[in-house]
Amino acid sequence: MNLIKLRVEQGERVIDGFSRLISWLFVFLVSVIVIQVIFRYVFSKGLIALEELQWHFYAVLMMFGMSYTDLKKSHVGIDLLSQKWSTQTQFKVELLGTLFLFLPFVLILFTHSLPFVWEAWRLNERSLSPSGLPWRWIIKGTIPASILLWIMARFVSLGRSYLNQKEK
Repeated sequence: MNLIKLRVEQGERVIDGFSRLISWLFVFLVSVIVIQVIFRYVFSKGLIALEELQWHFYAVLMMFGMSYTDLKKSHVGIDLLSQKWSTQTQFKVELLGTLFLFLPFVLILFTHSLPFVWEAWRLNERSLSPSGLPWRWIIKGTIPASILLWIMARFVSLGRSYLNQKEK
């Protein structure tokens, strides 16, 4: 049980630390938006690269935000029902949901994202716009990376639920 607790705490630290690092992208996102607004409304010239950078930042924040949201149990759940359940029942439902709903879903996403990223890297895919961003494979690479972090967060959360039900 101590080993599970240690692994859960280590997993929480990794995900928390990575999420704090990624959260700095909000500062860059807001900065890019402000710069884009200034260019568009003050100089009457929008920059496609800045617009693409905005959706790249949004994508990274959303993709990696899933793991943090899962870890902090801030996602949409069945709280109306589960708050009345015992911790043991909550753990069983979470375990079954993880095994039969979550894992098949994310494993399909992960396996289908790999050829998608590989092809973008192989072709050195870039924006279709001449003034757009190069290296589209970087943004596409966040898909499998964020899914792996999300799987880790799911198991850390499941470990926390296991420990909670064992304590009561």
